[in-house]
Amino acid sequence: MVSVSVVLIITQVTWFSEIFSTAPVSAKYVMPTIGFGIGWLVIDEFRKLCVRKFPHSIIAKIA
Repeated sequence: MVSVSVVLIITQVTWFSEIFSTAPVSAKYVMPTIGFGIGWLVIDEFRKLCVRKFPHSIIAKIA
């Protein structure tokens, strides 16, 4: 959370962005990243559910 805060401060605060020569990232680039992260989280939680439900399965042995 700290890293997200630092990035937002550096890109959104005007005098910080002038010092570092940065610009805000458009939603066109941020949204696919957030979508991929949420998708990865859902897949991992489903994997953990399968490991708990089926402790002797191949998925549990891989984990």
